[in-house]
Amino acid sequence: MGACCSCSAEPEVVLDPPTQEEIFENLPVAERKLWRIAFARLDSTKSGRLPADHAPLRVFLSEFTLLSEDDAEQAIGRLATDNLDLEAFNKLMTAATQDDTAALAAFQNCAMGEEETMESRTARDQLRVLGQSRLNIGGDWGETLWGRVLDAALLDVGLHLNMEEWVQRCGMFTRYLLALNQQQRPIL
Repeated sequence: MGACCSCSAEPEVVLDPPTQEEIFENLPVAERKLWRIAFARLDSTKSGRLPADHAPLRVFLSEFTLLSEDDAEQAIGRLATDNLDLEAFNKLMTAATQDDTAALAAFQNCAMGEEETMESRTARDQLRVLGQSRLNIGGDWGETLWGRVLDAALLDVGLHLNMEEWVQRCGMFTRYLLALNQQQRPIL
């Protein structure tokens, strides 16, 4: 067999996080790579499992997702009683990247008229406020990076967004923010 084949059951360890370019080109693949790196670093025993009561896991989740440490404990409890493997960790990370309640509240504050829509320009402004103020991410980013994030999150929107479109775009925006934040501030 060729050198590229591996019969090992151990998960592949990725040493380098994705670049910004890779995040913008293929967010789902970049997220998985970031999460695989984080899992490997949190798994200090190299057992392929994280204990459900693992304190560094809660800290990681509170720093790199939308979960507080208390919310993290509840989210972990929904997925595992003893240990989290990489698959469960990925499910946890996926679930922890969107907050529909916050998105709906922001929409209701900015929606205009009986049609309940938001102008795309207002959406850009509100997403940036969400990122910098509520999530406390991107305060040191330049305008070019902010422009790329907002453009990616609002790709193909019209002049107005309805509530469903807004919630979807908030979720996409948050995923980009969290991925870039983790890429720039790797753990351990």
